[in-house]
Amino acid sequence: MPGLRFEVKGLIDAHIHIMSNERLASGIRWLHKFYPPSAGLVSSDLTAEKVISDLVGVGTKAIFNFYYPLKAGESRSINAWQRDFALSHSGLVPFASLDPGDQDKGLIIKDALDDLELAGFKFHPYVQRFSLSDPQMRRAFEELDE
Repeated sequence: MPGLRFEVKGLIDAHIHIMSNERLASGIRWLHKFYPPSAGLVSSDLTAEKVISDLVGVGTKAIFNFYYPLKAGESRSINAWQRDFALSHSGLVPFASLDPGDQDKGLIIKDALDDLELAGFKFHPYVQRFSLSDPQMRRAFEELDE
């Protein structure tokens, strides 16, 4: 059996969380509760555009971006943001997500994969506060399996 072969011409960031500027600012405020701005971990004025600019500036050619909802009802707007952001940034590979509390999981999945053409789905159980065995997610996993 022949082995897999990949040719990469440039850097790949295989896991990053670039979000809308409002959500990014909220996350930075949360992070600063544990690591003050003086620690230099992340700047208070960081934006999605700045993250992309920095990554591209060091030669990153592919960026796998994961942005997930924190409550029911946010999934569609986040997934649409992912598509719009990716369309304006070459090399950005956007992934969809959904919240366990979303009632229309099947439609969110169809919209994300078929209409928005996002690359796949990312769930962040720790941050989204759910278990992968959560019964609310059963239908979503069945839909994704199909």
